[in-house]
Amino acid sequence: MKNKIQIQVLVLLASTLVFSGCITKSAYEISTPEELSQYGYITIAPLSDGTEKNTAFEKELAAVYADAGLEVLAQEEVSTLPEVARQKVLLAEYDMEEGSLETVVNIFYSDSQSHSEVAYCRGTWGLKNKVKNEELARDNAVNQTRYMFGLGDEMGEYNKYSWY
Repeated sequence: MKNKIQIQVLVLLASTLVFSGCITKSAYEISTPEELSQYGYITIAPLSDGTEKNTAFEKELAAVYADAGLEVLAQEEVSTLPEVARQKVLLAEYDMEEGSLETVVNIFYSDSQSHSEVAYCRGTWGLKNKVKNEELARDNAVNQTRYMFGLGDEMGEYNKYSWY
């Protein structure tokens, strides 16, 4: 009887360690909130690391940026802006990393003129099927973006399940 209880305790402990190792963290970082408020325009693009363009995700992000008062521009439109306006363009570049247990969506924000990083956010989700992981990771990244621009709750619908 004693050995059976010990085995059950070990199985429970091992299961807990495996499960906790698979849960990932959604996160964001803003240098200062003022740095985001100085921008009036934003352009969205996949990171140049082979990430494919995701039109649905870009539309979700564009809605957040519009709610935050930013005008969303195509990259080609930036060069047609007057010099003063070009200094107020924020570049949002994203990538999606898919693993067997999780999907991670990163959004990097940089100043389009200096190319210095201003902020980033990361949405993650694991322990579901691949399609659901991607959907929930994108939702987390969009929610982190909403929070960074002062439009939402930090925890959000899905982020409450992530570890901070």
